[in-house]
Amino acid sequence: MREKWENWLTASTGNDCRGNQKSFRLLPRVEIQSAKPAYSDEPGFCKSVKLEEISSHGYVLTPGRYVGAADVEDDGEAFDQKMKRLTATLEEQFTESAKLEKRIRASLAGLTHE
Repeated sequence: MREKWENWLTASTGNDCRGNQKSFRLLPRVEIQSAKPAYSDEPGFCKSVKLEEISSHGYVLTPGRYVGAADVEDDGEAFDQKMKRLTATLEEQFTESAKLEKRIRASLAGLTHE
């Protein structure tokens, strides 16, 4: 408690509790604003809107109402084909995962811990 009082007294008067003058070293002020890039809306992530637009949505602040969705590139692959391909890849990965899990469990079973 005493230390807090002394710190406050020194900060407010420049003197410690015994009346001794304390010297302060001022650090240079850093302008952070100059390092900031210019703001721009990014679909699916952020958007700056006027209060009127928020009011038109009944002051509901659900981000999806304002930021929307990011543009997605069309890869030209039909959905059905893409879903079959991705599902097959996932099945292969599940099979590999099961094999690795068995190897890990076998290795752990070989360890003794006391």
